[in-house]
Amino acid sequence: MASADFMKATAARVKGMRVHLDDRMRETYNHPSNPDLDTSKTSENYWIGCNSYDEMIKNWEDRVTQVDKDHPPKRVQKDRVTACFVNLPCPRCLTDEGKSEEFFKQTFEFLQKKLGAENVAGATVHRDEVHQYRDKDGSIRTSCEHAHILIAPYACWKDKSGEREGINAKNFMTRSFLISFNKELNAFVKETFGIDYNTREKPEKMSVEELKERSSVAERIITRAEQIKAEIDCKESDIAARMQAYDRIRDRIQEAEAVTRGIGKGKTEGVYIPAASLADVQAALSVADMRQEIDRVGQEAAVRLQEAKEREEAAQELEKKKESEIQASLGQKIKEKLKKVTILAKFYEFVKEKYPQIVDEFKALFKHDNAQKIK
Repeated sequence: MASADFMKATAARVKGMRVHLDDRMRETYNHPSNPDLDTSKTSENYWIGCNSYDEMIKNWEDRVTQVDKDHPPKRVQKDRVTACFVNLPCPRCLTDEGKSEEFFKQTFEFLQKKLGAENVAGATVHRDEVHQYRDKDGSIRTSCEHAHILIAPYACWKDKSGEREGINAKNFMTRSFLISFNKELNAFVKETFGIDYNTREKPEKMSVEELKERSSVAERIITRAEQIKAEIDCKESDIAARMQAYDRIRDRIQEAEAVTRGIGKGKTEGVYIPAASLADVQAALSVADMRQEIDRVGQEAAVRLQEAKEREEAAQELEKKKESEIQASLGQKIKEKLKKVTILAKFYEFVKEKYPQIVDEFKALFKHDNAQKIK
C-alpha cells in the first residue's frame, strides 16, 4: 500500500458517485469505464456504519446541515466542497489470511476516533473489483479489496476574523494533516496486525481507468512481442535450413568439380558422383537469390549515399561561392567609402593648414551637412 487516498467532493459529486457505490446501480448499470467489475460478486460487498448508500448520504447531509447551522459559512458557493471520500485498500496479505473484514472494521473505528464519529457517514467495502493485472514492471499482480468512506470535512482554523470552525475541505485536507494521518494509520495497522501499511511506494498520479488502460496496453505489447519473437524464430529456422541445403549443394559441386578434373586427367576408375535432390537444389538457389538481392540492395544504398554526398558537396561549394561574392561586393563598397573619407580628410587638413581662419566655419558647415554652402 502507499497510503489512504483522500478525494474532495461537492454535493453533486457525492450524488454522482451513486452509480459506483450503490449496490443496485452496480448490478444493473453498464460500467464501460470499469470492465473489471464482476457483478456476480457484488452481493459479497458490504456496508460499515450504515446499511445503504442512501443512508450514508443522509448521515453526511445531516452532519453538514447541523454544522452549517451552528457555524454558518461566510458565503456559500454553488460548487462548495462539503465532502471527502477516503479510499482505503486492504493489504493483500491480510486478505489471503482471511482478515480483510477485521481490517476494515478496525480502520473504520480508527477513522471515527481520529475524525469524530459524527463526521464519518459510513463505508462500503468492494470485493467485486478484485482482478489480476500486469504491473509497470511486467509482473502479474492481484488488485486489493478496498473501502470507500464518506466523511464531512469538519475543521478548525484561524483567519483574519479569528478562531473559526465548520465544514471546510481546504482547511481539513491540509498537507500536514494528510502526512500525520497516514503516519498514525500506519502505526495503528502495525500495532494491530503486525505489518506496515505505508510501504513508502510513490503513488502514481493516475486514475483507476488510466491504470487499467496501462495494464491492458502492457498486455497487448507483450503479446505482440511474443508473436514477433515466434515469427523471428521461425524465420531463423527457415534460413538455417536453407543455409544447410546451400552448404550441401556447394560440397557436392566441389566434389563434381574434383571428379571433372580427374576425368580430364584420365582418372575415371572409382569415380562416384553423388545425386543432389531437387529440393536441395531449389533451396540453394533460393538462398543464392536472397544473397543476390541483399547485394543489390546494398549496392543501391551505396549509390544513393554517394549521390547524397555529392549533392551536399555541391551545395557547400555553392554556399562558399555566394559567400565569397558577397564578401567581394562588400569589400569594394568599403574601399569606395574609405576613398571618399580619405579625400575628405585630406581636404580638411589642407584647409586647416592654409586657411585656419575658416576652420570653424567649415566645421559648422560639415556638421549640419549643408550641401549648398559647401559648394
